[in-house]
Amino acid sequence: MKNMKRFIAALMAVIMIAAIPMSANAALFSWRNKTAETETTAEADAAVAEATEDMTEAAPEETTKAPEEKTTSSSSSFSLFSGRNTVAKMWVFVTFANPKVPHCWIYIVNLTDKPLKVCDNYSIKPHGDFSMGAFKARGTDGPGIYFNLERHWIKPETYGRAYCMSTNVSASEMQSVANAIKRHDYWNWGFNCCWFATSIWNICSPRKLLYLFSPYIMVGQMLVYGAKRPDFKIPKMADASQCYKYEDGKARQACWRATITNTGV
Repeated sequence: MKNMKRFIAALMAVIMIAAIPMSANAALFSWRNKTAETETTAEADAAVAEATEDMTEAAPEETTKAPEEKTTSSSSSFSLFSGRNTVAKMWVFVTFANPKVPHCWIYIVNLTDKPLKVCDNYSIKPHGDFSMGAFKARGTDGPGIYFNLERHWIKPETYGRAYCMSTNVSASEMQSVANAIKRHDYWNWGFNCCWFATSIWNICSPRKLLYLFSPYIMVGQMLVYGAKRPDFKIPKMADASQCYKYEDGKARQACWRATITNTGV
């Protein structure tokens, strides 16, 4: 009986001794779990607090709206240019009405119901058209930039001996064209009709042309970009009084001799 009691006491001692590290491990495990849960909760609380703070401090999100469509009727005049809206269409022409003396020039059509200012005292009429080019041809009022001379002198044979391509012109680009005319108010052998037409065209078109002196070379470049024979006819301007020479920032009415050029346009 005593031996049995001793055996039971010894067994209980062994069980208690074994239970001590197990309890310690269990307590450590429980403590670690609670610590992790506390840290996780703290991190979550911090994240929520930070998000709440960001939401509080952030400005209300603005809804992106489509830009309002600009119309020509919203402005009394396009003499002051702004924006990217298309207001005109531009063509660059190389014509060989006189094959010996080809000519490069610019033709513009106003697409709006308002005048488009070209210089201090000249604007393209609403839905009107306009041409400009650099001349040294015999019979003009001296070398320089002329307005509407091509429109006056154009003839049927011009179209069979011409190449052109077109581009859209924004209001701001039209202003840049007007500014460029002031800088290019001259003609000489180095800066001829090709120079002028190329300079004006490159302001508005992504299809840039290199100035290489000769209209023949210019046509080669234009053909690479898909230039074609004109598929329309420019309204011929019968009244020579609408031909002007550009001088000192203004259009001066050219004399009758301006209607005679050896280019033939």
